[in-house]
Amino acid sequence: MNIYAYFRVDCIVSNEVDFLSLLRNYNYEVIAERLIVEEVKVEISLKYRDAFWNLINYVMEKNDLLFIKGIDSLGSNFNEIFFSVNLIFNKGIRLICYDFCEDELRDKLKETFINSLKLFSDFESNIKKSKGKIAVNKNNRVGRPEILTQKQKEEVLLMFKNGDSVYSIAKKYSVARTVIQRIISR
Repeated sequence: MNIYAYFRVDCIVSNEVDFLSLLRNYNYEVIAERLIVEEVKVEISLKYRDAFWNLINYVMEKNDLLFIKGIDSLGSNFNEIFFSVNLIFNKGIRLICYDFCEDELRDKLKETFINSLKLFSDFESNIKKSKGKIAVNKNNRVGRPEILTQKQKEEVLLMFKNGDSVYSIAKKYSVARTVIQRIISR
């Protein structure tokens, strides 16, 4: 059994020694070769986190222990985090998420952690689905609604072509002359 530590950071501001001393403060001893620090923003998808993928898929074996500081190391959203946690546990890798619990996730704690992530993942999926169903104006126009309908605009143009004045057309539709002038100019 080997102990690995993975840290996702926005930018490298410390060297490996700082992370190793941080782990020692948490009472975990990890050798420098098994400390992985990946510089990647939290909103970057899991599929672009090469160091994380290589660690989980090619380096770690069954019964190895993975230490992470927070769940942001496991993905950019709850769907990705839930996926990566399932991958980790399905491979038989043990996990410590220090921000969640200082001990290894196992038994009831592991079950609670997975169920919570599933709940958050489903909630996030439902929000994304509902955002796609929001009614959108067909014309995607912003601002004030049009005063005259398309049919009325066509009538205005026809009346103007037949010689009616802008004033008389505006009076007929009970609108300002500028409305009629704008329709004619288009």
